[in-house]
Amino acid sequence: ASLHWSLTQFTPSTNNIAPANGLERSFAVFVILLAMGFFSSFVGSITSTVNSLRHIQAAKVKQQDTLLQFFVERNMSLDLYSKVQEVINSENLAEV
Repeated sequence: ASLHWSLTQFTPSTNNIAPANGLERSFAVFVILLAMGFFSSFVGSITSTVNSLRHIQAAKVKQQDTLLQFFVERNMSLDLYSKVQEVINSENLAEV
């Protein structure tokens, strides 16, 4: 019964087992707060990872825009720009 109860605290399944005294209620509250803490930490780490990936992508786009602006301001060919981009991408020379 205790394994069933503990699993229902961490999952959205039904729970037909209820605490019967104060000690059991205190333990139930502790387990629920612990589960909320673990879940919040998990969501926070995923959010942090997604934000890091967005930051890396934004830096890459900014670098590409700066390079394109350099080529346009100096009336250089876009063919050369595409070749430079190819080398940057193939050699992983992007500063991120």
